[in-house]
Amino acid sequence: NLTTTYEGLDRYPVRIRYERELRDEVPDLERILVPTPSGAQIPIGMLADIQRVTGPMSVRREGAKYVSYVTMSNQGIDETTLVRNGQRIIDEAIINGELEMPEGYHLRWAGSYERNIRAKNRLAILVPLVLLVNFLLIYLQFKRWPLTLVIFLAIPVAFSGGFILLDWWPQIQDGLYTLGLMDRPFAGDNMYLTVAVWVGFVALFGIAVDDGIVIGTYLDQTFRRKKVKRYEDIEEHVVHAGLRRIRPTLMTTFTTLAALTPVLLTTGRGSDVMTPMALPVFGGMLIALISILVVPTCYCAIKQAKWKLGLPDADFERVTS
Repeated sequence: NLTTTYEGLDRYPVRIRYERELRDEVPDLERILVPTPSGAQIPIGMLADIQRVTGPMSVRREGAKYVSYVTMSNQGIDETTLVRNGQRIIDEAIINGELEMPEGYHLRWAGSYERNIRAKNRLAILVPLVLLVNFLLIYLQFKRWPLTLVIFLAIPVAFSGGFILLDWWPQIQDGLYTLGLMDRPFAGDNMYLTVAVWVGFVALFGIAVDDGIVIGTYLDQTFRRKKVKRYEDIEEHVVHAGLRRIRPTLMTTFTTLAALTPVLLTTGRGSDVMTPMALPVFGGMLIALISILVVPTCYCAIKQAKWKLGLPDADFERVTS
């Protein structure tokens, strides 16, 4: 390349080269004259051995090193398993002498696998951070460690629900396809823990505690408004508060599930990302309905234990005779 010419917004490289008939054959190339420092012209055939060999169509460099790419498809198998099996086959071939790696050469798995590894490393920090922030926010709301722990238990419960739906989804999608509710059956055998799935779990961690917070807040308000004067009042207050908050929590959960249903049933462009994100949320919210029963039950048990043990509580007004 000699230079670059600009024609408006377009750029064109200016190149100089021999005419084709002067470079088609090796003997013709050997007669090309090369100037020396003294100014003399000598044929390039005296300086180099020119021959035809099979080589790459282009030479690529990355990080000041020559690179070559081998591409493959991972359809029907997750990238981690593909890389693990591929690396094992390569290692066995090197040990058995079937493959010889020249000195200075090395192999590195790149592409979407490398990007996923970087994303999972970031998620390994973000997921615990999200859980910690959730726990602290719940504690700041109630200022009570026992109640905070009870509400926070909705997260591992919802976490298990997300995994259950991920495990069952291939069979569910095949069944929906048979009923004509989806355009195609599930491709592959299993759902894998991709970055999209973990993003769905992160979203689930924030949603899963909603029902528990709603019920826990109303329980606190009920006990502050009606002080406990006898042991039986504890169960009465809990039942009253629980019944008053069942409908709002069910409405919140089912509206979320209804909004996610079209995402699960679609098979168009982008569904390969959206469906794995929605599955953990959908499955987790279904299982998180247990918190409607768990939070009032545990709240009642904590209050009753305090009453029996004679521990102080701001909601108690003990009547002494």
